[in-house]
Amino acid sequence: MDLDERKFAVRQFYEQFWKANPEVTLYETVVCNKCPDVCPIYQKIASLKLLAKFVSSGFDCVEIQRAQQNIPQAVSDAFERHFWYSQWTLSELCLVKIPIAGQDTIFLFVAGLCDDGWENNTSFIEIFSERGEFIGATDLFSDRAVKWREKQFTNQDYQYITGEPPPPWSRDISNDISYDEPLSPEAILAENLSCLSLEIVYYDEPFWSEEMLWQSAVKIEYEGAVVRYVLYETN
Repeated sequence: MDLDERKFAVRQFYEQFWKANPEVTLYETVVCNKCPDVCPIYQKIASLKLLAKFVSSGFDCVEIQRAQQNIPQAVSDAFERHFWYSQWTLSELCLVKIPIAGQDTIFLFVAGLCDDGWENNTSFIEIFSERGEFIGATDLFSDRAVKWREKQFTNQDYQYITGEPPPPWSRDISNDISYDEPLSPEAILAENLSCLSLEIVYYDEPFWSEEMLWQSAVKIEYEGAVVRYVLYETN
């Protein structure tokens, strides 16, 4: 099966799932365990979770599961790219394999943290073949139809109503990665002017990093491939 045939098979699978299950998305059933009766067979590869154990909003625990198997460099880069952006924008990641038409397909789900204390509307999916070839990208939640992107998401796509985008991932700069064209300065200005009543966030420094977690965690838990940094706990 060549790449074009692979793209067709995977996109058809995703669109048919979307049409057949209007009450749940593929992300919700795979990552959130919603409607498990329609969940396809999958294998989790890696994840990043921002957990609220003792707080009512935000997070007080960061759970990281790194890949314990060989994955293509393009997939590893995609996970590390959005892992970097999570430190600036607060997003959760889940990387899984799903067998489609006899071959493993790799899905990277990216979902922003939204609660009373923070609003990150990020909702991305990036899809790769088992060899790391890019299959396509789309939004986690499509109301009317699935709209496919032919390029991966970048820092510009995190720019909603919170001001400037986070800084680009360093390896994107060095590798000169090509993405869809970002918004023009005029379009950015128009968006910002339309929401002047909202608080603007400028990304001067990350909200968290693994170095910060090592320094500030009150407890670090290890469970197989998972490392859990507990930032606060009650007596």
